[in-house]
Parts: sequence; C-alpha cells; structure tokens
Amino acid sequence: MSEVLSVQQKEAKLRSKASFLGKIFKKIPYGTKVKVEAEKGSWRNVTVDGVSGWLHLTSLTKKEIVLKADAKKVDSTVSDDELVLAGKGFNSQIEKDYRQNNPKLNFGLVDQMERFDVQPESIAGFIKDGGLNNV
Repeated sequence: MSEVLSVQQKEAKLRSKASFLGKIFKKIPYGTKVKVEAEKGSWRNVTVDGVSGWLHLTSLTKKEIVLKADAKKVDSTVSDDELVLAGKGFNSQIEKDYRQNNPKLNFGLVDQMERFDVQPESIAGFIKDGGLNNV
C-alpha cells in the first residue's frame, strides 16, 4: 500500500498503536503529506519524515491541501477556527447559520470542550478504575 494522504487537522497526533489510548509521540501539522503503510480498521499506519506511527482516519484526507506559497507557517494563512471547522466539513457561514437557527444552544460550552486536552494515560486510568475493560 502506498497511498499518500494529507493531515486535515491543525495537529494530528501520531500514536504508538492504533488506539486513542496509544502514546502520542509526534504531532504532525495541517497539510503535511503522509504515506500510508498499513490499515487497521479506521486507523492508518503512516510514515512521515522517516517516522512511522498510527493516525485515525478523521485526521486525514485524500484531498491535496495547498498552502499559500509565501506562507512561513499555517497560522499565517488560515485561522485556528478554519482549521478545526475544515476537518468537520464546516465553514464560517454554516456555523453562523447554525447559531442563528439554534439561539438557545450554549456555544461557549462547546468552545470550552474543544480546548480540553485529555492525555491517553488519564483515559486508560478512567477505564480501569471504572471497570470498563471491554471498551
């Protein structure tokens, strides 16, 4: 398998195993091309910069992402909001319409949740402590 995909998140987390509980050992920036080496369910074993690890399909796209030629880094070409929304199929107009059609929803709580960064070790501990071993 030699498919090449692009990272469609601001930072994709390269993991040691095909699981959200896998140790994160490298963050790959938006637009980076990765070579797919193997598949395991919705996970792809990829190689980037000579390093191999696992990325979930939600981090990847077949579309080629082209950054502005004069851009030194992604942040100078697109906003954080645009990056997050791009991975979800949203754009600023769709979000604006959704907010107008759902005025009672608390979007501040959604924004707050998006800032959470729960480490895989914490999730594993939660699963163990809660007896959720079949997860």
